Amino acid sequence: RPGTVLRRAGAELGADRTRGVAWLSGRLEERYHQAYGAVSEVGAAYDDLDRMLRARLRRRRPPAAERFGPVMAGLLDRQMEQLRQRLADVQGAGEAAAIHTARIRAKRLRYLPAPLAAYSERIEPLLDRLRGLQDGLGELHDLHGVQAELTGEGHPQGARADLEPLGKPATRRVTDRCAPLRT
Repeated sequence: RPGTVLRRAGAELGADRTRGVAWLSGRLEERYHQAYGAVSEVGAAYDDLDRMLRARLRRRRPPAAERFGPVMAGLLDRQMEQLRQRLADVQGAGEAAAIHTARIRAKRLRYLPAPLAAYSERIEPLLDRLRGLQDGLGELHDLHGVQAELTGEGHPQGARADLEPLGKPATRRVTDRCAPLRT
Protein backbone atom coordinates (compact mmCIF):
# COMPACT_ATOMS: atom_id res chain seq x y z
CA ARG A 1 0.00 0.00 0.00
CA PRO A 2 1.31 3.45 -0.87
CA GLY A 3 1.04 4.79 2.68
CA THR A 4 3.20 1.95 3.97
CA VAL A 5 5.88 2.66 1.38
CA LEU A 6 5.79 6.34 2.19
CA ARG A 7 6.06 5.78 5.94
CA ARG A 8 9.05 3.48 5.34
CA ALA A 9 10.77 6.15 3.22
CA GLY A 10 9.75 8.89 5.68
CA ALA A 11 11.30 7.00 8.61
CA GLU A 12 14.69 8.13 7.31
CA LEU A 13 13.72 11.77 7.78
CA GLY A 14 13.67 13.75 10.99
CA ALA A 15 10.57 14.51 13.03
CA ASP A 16 10.54 18.04 11.58
CA ARG A 17 9.43 16.64 8.20
CA THR A 18 6.26 14.89 9.36
CA ARG A 19 3.76 17.46 8.04
CA GLY A 20 4.47 16.70 4.37
CA VAL A 21 4.70 12.95 4.94
CA ALA A 22 1.37 12.92 6.79
CA TRP A 23 -0.32 14.94 4.04
CA LEU A 24 1.01 12.77 1.20
CA SER A 25 0.33 9.54 3.09
CA GLY A 26 -3.28 10.59 3.64
CA ARG A 27 -3.66 11.55 -0.02
CA LEU A 28 -2.33 8.19 -1.19
CA GLU A 29 -4.43 6.22 1.31
CA GLU A 30 -7.56 8.07 0.13
CA ARG A 31 -6.79 7.14 -3.49
CA TYR A 32 -6.14 3.54 -2.43
CA HIS A 33 -9.52 3.28 -0.69
CA GLN A 34 -11.32 4.87 -3.66
CA ALA A 35 -9.76 2.33 -6.04
CA TYR A 36 -10.70 -0.62 -3.84
CA GLY A 37 -14.21 0.75 -3.38
CA ALA A 38 -14.68 0.56 -7.15
CA VAL A 39 -13.31 -2.99 -7.20
CA SER A 40 -15.83 -4.16 -4.59
CA GLU A 41 -18.61 -3.67 -7.14
CA VAL A 42 -17.16 -6.58 -9.11
CA GLY A 43 -18.30 -9.04 -6.41
CA ALA A 44 -21.92 -9.22 -7.55
CA ALA A 45 -20.93 -9.77 -11.18
CA TYR A 46 -18.51 -12.50 -10.08
CA ASP A 47 -21.24 -14.27 -8.09
CA ASP A 48 -23.51 -14.34 -11.16
CA LEU A 49 -20.70 -15.65 -13.36
CA ASP A 50 -19.74 -18.26 -10.76
CA ARG A 51 -23.31 -19.63 -10.63
CA MET A 52 -23.54 -19.78 -14.42
CA LEU A 53 -20.19 -21.55 -14.84
CA ARG A 54 -20.90 -24.07 -12.10
CA ALA A 55 -24.24 -24.93 -13.72
CA ARG A 56 -22.58 -25.45 -17.11
CA LEU A 57 -19.76 -27.55 -15.67
CA ARG A 58 -22.25 -29.89 -13.99
CA ARG A 59 -23.96 -30.58 -17.32
CA ARG A 60 -20.95 -31.61 -19.38
CA ARG A 61 -18.20 -34.18 -18.92
CA PRO A 62 -15.11 -33.24 -20.94
CA PRO A 63 -13.31 -35.69 -23.22
CA ALA A 64 -9.94 -36.99 -22.00
CA ALA A 65 -8.03 -34.32 -23.97
CA GLU A 66 -9.83 -31.61 -21.99
CA ARG A 67 -9.23 -33.11 -18.56
CA PHE A 68 -8.10 -30.88 -15.74
CA GLY A 69 -4.43 -31.90 -15.51
CA PRO A 70 -3.43 -31.28 -19.13
CA VAL A 71 -5.51 -28.11 -19.33
CA MET A 72 -3.98 -26.73 -16.10
CA ALA A 73 -0.46 -27.62 -17.24
CA GLY A 74 -1.01 -25.74 -20.51
CA LEU A 75 -2.40 -22.71 -18.69
CA LEU A 76 0.53 -22.67 -16.25
CA ASP A 77 3.04 -22.92 -19.10
CA ARG A 78 1.44 -20.03 -20.97
CA GLN A 79 1.17 -17.85 -17.87
CA MET A 80 4.79 -18.57 -16.92
CA GLU A 81 6.01 -17.67 -20.40
CA GLN A 82 4.01 -14.43 -20.31
CA LEU A 83 5.53 -13.57 -16.93
CA ARG A 84 9.04 -14.23 -18.26
CA GLN A 85 8.34 -11.96 -21.23
CA ARG A 86 7.01 -9.16 -19.01
CA LEU A 87 9.99 -9.42 -16.65
CA ALA A 88 12.33 -9.26 -19.67
CA ASP A 89 10.57 -6.02 -20.68
CA VAL A 90 11.78 -4.40 -17.44
CA GLN A 91 15.03 -2.80 -18.54
CA GLY A 92 15.43 -0.37 -15.67
CA ALA A 93 14.08 0.89 -12.38
CA GLY A 94 12.17 3.75 -13.99
CA GLU A 95 9.94 1.59 -16.18
CA ALA A 96 6.78 1.87 -14.11
CA ALA A 97 4.42 0.53 -16.79
CA ALA A 98 6.56 -2.56 -17.53
CA ILE A 99 6.94 -3.27 -13.81
CA HIS A 100 3.20 -2.96 -13.23
CA THR A 101 2.44 -5.27 -16.18
CA ALA A 102 4.90 -7.85 -14.81
CA ARG A 103 3.18 -7.62 -11.42
CA ILE A 104 -0.20 -8.35 -12.97
CA ARG A 105 1.29 -11.37 -14.77
CA ALA A 106 2.80 -12.64 -11.49
CA LYS A 107 -0.58 -12.24 -9.81
CA ARG A 108 -2.36 -14.18 -12.58
CA LEU A 109 0.20 -16.97 -12.41
CA ARG A 110 -0.04 -17.12 -8.61
CA TYR A 111 -3.82 -17.36 -8.56
CA LEU A 112 -3.95 -20.14 -11.12
CA PRO A 113 -2.49 -23.00 -9.00
CA ALA A 114 -3.59 -21.59 -5.62
CA PRO A 115 -6.71 -23.79 -5.34
CA LEU A 116 -4.49 -26.87 -5.77
CA ALA A 117 -2.35 -26.17 -2.69
CA ALA A 118 -4.64 -28.34 -0.57
CA TYR A 119 -3.82 -31.33 -2.80
CA SER A 120 -0.02 -31.08 -3.06
CA GLU A 121 2.63 -29.72 -0.70
CA ARG A 122 4.78 -28.81 -3.73
CA ILE A 123 2.47 -25.94 -4.65
CA GLU A 124 2.84 -23.79 -1.53
CA PRO A 125 6.59 -23.03 -2.12
CA LEU A 126 5.71 -21.91 -5.65
CA LEU A 127 2.94 -19.70 -4.31
CA ASP A 128 5.32 -18.23 -1.72
CA ARG A 129 7.87 -17.32 -4.41
CA LEU A 130 5.20 -15.81 -6.64
CA ARG A 131 3.75 -13.90 -3.68
CA GLY A 132 7.21 -12.52 -2.92
CA LEU A 133 7.69 -11.47 -6.55
CA GLN A 134 4.24 -9.90 -6.67
CA ASP A 135 4.84 -8.05 -3.38
CA GLY A 136 8.21 -6.76 -4.59
CA LEU A 137 6.74 -5.58 -7.87
CA GLY A 138 3.81 -4.05 -5.99
CA GLU A 139 6.19 -2.13 -3.76
CA LEU A 140 7.99 -0.84 -6.87
CA HIS A 141 4.63 0.24 -8.30
CA ASP A 142 3.79 2.05 -5.05
CA LEU A 143 7.21 3.71 -4.97
CA HIS A 144 6.72 4.95 -8.52
CA GLY A 145 3.41 6.46 -7.35
CA VAL A 146 5.15 8.13 -4.42
CA GLN A 147 7.84 9.52 -6.73
CA ALA A 148 5.15 10.94 -9.04
CA GLU A 149 3.42 12.57 -6.08
CA LEU A 150 6.68 14.04 -4.82
CA THR A 151 7.26 15.81 -8.12
CA GLY A 152 3.60 16.70 -8.69
CA GLU A 153 1.68 19.86 -7.97
CA GLY A 154 -0.95 20.79 -5.40
CA HIS A 155 1.04 20.26 -2.20
CA PRO A 156 -0.19 22.33 0.75
CA GLN A 157 1.91 25.19 2.06
CA GLY A 158 5.16 23.91 3.58
CA ALA A 159 4.63 20.32 2.49
CA ARG A 160 6.98 20.51 -0.51
CA ALA A 161 9.95 21.29 1.74
CA ASP A 162 8.99 18.39 4.02
CA LEU A 163 8.59 15.99 1.09
CA GLU A 164 11.70 16.93 -0.90
CA PRO A 165 14.08 14.76 1.16
CA LEU A 166 11.88 11.69 0.49
CA GLY A 167 12.95 11.69 -3.15
CA LYS A 168 16.40 10.21 -2.59
CA PRO A 169 15.32 7.35 -0.28
CA ALA A 170 12.43 6.52 -2.62
CA THR A 171 14.73 6.46 -5.66
CA ARG A 172 17.27 4.34 -3.76
CA ARG A 173 14.53 1.91 -2.71
CA VAL A 174 13.28 1.63 -6.32
CA THR A 175 16.81 0.84 -7.50
CA ASP A 176 17.34 -1.71 -4.71
CA ARG A 177 13.99 -3.45 -5.34
CA CYS A 178 14.55 -3.53 -9.11
CA ALA A 179 18.06 -5.03 -8.98
CA PRO A 180 16.91 -8.67 -8.39
CA LEU A 181 14.72 -8.50 -11.50
CA ARG A 182 17.76 -8.22 -13.71
CA THR A 183 19.57 -11.27 -12.27
